[in-house]
Amino acid sequence: MSLRPISLSPDLSRLRREGYDIEIRPAWYLLVKNVPYVTALRTVAFGTLISPLCLEGDRTIRPDPHTVFFNGETLCKDDGAPLNNIIAGTGPNDLGQGMLAHFVLSSKPERGHYLDYYEKMTQYAGILTGYARRLDTSVTPTPFNPVPPDPEDGSIFRYPDTASSRAEITAMTPKLEVANVAIVGLGGTGAYILDFLAKTPIRQIHLYDGDQLRQHNAFRAPGAMAEGDFTGGPAKVAQLTRQYSPLRTGLVEHPCFIDEDNVAELGAMDFVFISVDSSDARRLISAKLAEYGTPFIDVGMGIDIAGEALTGQVRSTLSHPDTREWAMQRLPIAPTDGNDDYSRNIQIVELNALNAAMAVIKWKKHVGFYADLEAERHSVYQLDGNSIINERPA
Repeated sequence: MSLRPISLSPDLSRLRREGYDIEIRPAWYLLVKNVPYVTALRTVAFGTLISPLCLEGDRTIRPDPHTVFFNGETLCKDDGAPLNNIIAGTGPNDLGQGMLAHFVLSSKPERGHYLDYYEKMTQYAGILTGYARRLDTSVTPTPFNPVPPDPEDGSIFRYPDTASSRAEITAMTPKLEVANVAIVGLGGTGAYILDFLAKTPIRQIHLYDGDQLRQHNAFRAPGAMAEGDFTGGPAKVAQLTRQYSPLRTGLVEHPCFIDEDNVAELGAMDFVFISVDSSDARRLISAKLAEYGTPFIDVGMGIDIAGEALTGQVRSTLSHPDTREWAMQRLPIAPTDGNDDYSRNIQIVELNALNAAMAVIKWKKHVGFYADLEAERHSVYQLDGNSIINERPA
């Protein structure tokens, strides 16, 4: 059944946003499930409120009638006495499509009708929950259960993004619906970039890394890996795809490094994140992306051992067609002598996460999701002093 009435109707959207477990069934019934109530044995159980759904097109109109059906045992007060003041009829009532209702409930507002389904369903849920909470203060009619996907919305997510709707930022979310984004390098920082991007509606996220997953990767990547995840050294991109596939589709594995033979593949991308520790690879990729006209963000860390502590910096740099030369001057693309501490993989998980967060925030500014009043294109966080230095083209 399409979920369009929920997304298009403010009253239904509000129910879902506030955590009510709602569902629309064929023949147009609205269900509010997992509503706590008291049984005759003075125990707390959970039932379902069912209301006919009045629509014009795909949008709700004023509810009619004011009554609801209820699927569950006899509704009682906390002392076990039946709620005869709202029980208007008993069943079972066969509503079709496998729906049975054991009771009809009636609680008419003083004006004679409910304004919308939010008012109607929360009124009934509030009455039942109020008695249940006298026996168990922890129960709630808003369990925030997982929401099933809408087969008609074409979403890449396995279940709807209710975080955006709760925060009322869904109008801005389409700015993130980029067709193809690549992450080159899925080490500590690259893995966190994937973690952040996986929660956005990018249609396809291309993962480029030729490494195998090893035990040390578990200590600088998001989440927790089981020992079996890295036993045998599976391809890093394959493991990350398995890790994030329960959330979304559109993850494309490329178990290889970018070199002269395959760098042209990046020309098909709308945006690229470069997270590599090789100056040669960074120089090749950044030059080719500039040639293709593809915007990209390059990230990196420089961590040094200073006595018995670590110091250093975390950098993110945005390059797009208007700032190519300026950005290239700030990328570490010169050959190194191999003496920098980064080459020894001094990477600390919180700095990896910070590096990724800086990059993704910068990308979201680039697409207009976040305000970008200062237009900074190059940011360096300095560990000693806890400061961020921002630069922008003159």
